[in-house]
Amino acid sequence: MQTMIKTLTSKMLLSVILLLALACSSDDSSPAPDPRADFVGTFEMENFEMRFIIINSGTLSADSIVMVTDKPEIEFEIEDDLNEEELKADFEEFLETLWDRLFVAAQSPGLTMEVESEEEVIASISEDECTVDKFISELTISNATDSEKFSFESIIEGEMEKEEFTMEFQIEGIIFNSEVQLSGTAIGEKQ
Repeated sequence: MQTMIKTLTSKMLLSVILLLALACSSDDSSPAPDPRADFVGTFEMENFEMRFIIINSGTLSADSIVMVTDKPEIEFEIEDDLNEEELKADFEEFLETLWDRLFVAAQSPGLTMEVESEEEVIASISEDECTVDKFISELTISNATDSEKFSFESIIEGEMEKEEFTMEFQIEGIIFNSEVQLSGTAIGEKQ
């Protein structure tokens, strides 16, 4: 009987130790913060310069800097089907604003711009840096009577510091038989 009591006491003590160990380990296993969390949201890009270059038949026809005073937004969101270093990115409003500013600067008012990405745009996140590999978008330029579609490539790299996102952009395409290049650096704050 005494052996049985010792065995039960030992088992109870072992059970209490296991319960305490499990309780302690469950407190320590809180999920690690998602490395993408700082990037998730909408950023309003404010007052930045854009350089545009236009080349017609191999000859430089324009090389100028334009101030963009609009406040286009970019957006990052987490999607379940992406891995933990990736975010879905939406740059369409930002890109439409750039093309609009280009045509206003080139004194071609009355045109409307619509940008649509041909594929889902994915941003890769590494610590406080964000990179968007080259992606293809389609630009539809319309006036009162007609519209035309053009494809262009964009490369975007950015860095997050607190609630501020700084990005560099490079955009190239053939628009109305001219090679067009847009580039610049924009800074935006999380909304």
